[in-house]
Amino acid sequence: MSEGCRSSSVDRGEHVRTTNDDQRATNHMERERVPYQKIIFVCVNTREPHETCCAHRGSEAIAASLKARVKALGLSRAVRVSKSGCQDLCAKGPNVMVFPDDVWYHGVTHEDVERIIQDTVRGLQPAASPVPPPV
Repeated sequence: MSEGCRSSSVDRGEHVRTTNDDQRATNHMERERVPYQKIIFVCVNTREPHETCCAHRGSEAIAASLKARVKALGLSRAVRVSKSGCQDLCAKGPNVMVFPDDVWYHGVTHEDVERIIQDTVRGLQPAASPVPPPV
């Protein structure tokens, strides 16, 4: 049989390496530690106009303010602000959860942003200094 005939290898039960196999080998899942010391999850779930939800109570603006404040403090490498889907606590929203602190803030307003930031950054370990560029 010719070298180019793949069916003979398959017929014998041998695995024929394909381009898809090569892609899978390089696109494998990896497990690592979370690269942030804290993650602030802000529910931005939207429901029908007549239904209660965090988005209808200004959670998108709260998320933006938290993110801007973290950036202004130079803490983007230590604290991540992430928008989340429904936290299933709509009646008490807007909802903000901080991990790994296991803290839940509810009924959050724009005026609460600074307190959330101060509570969150308290006790943070200094982030590693960026590696200087090669000379």
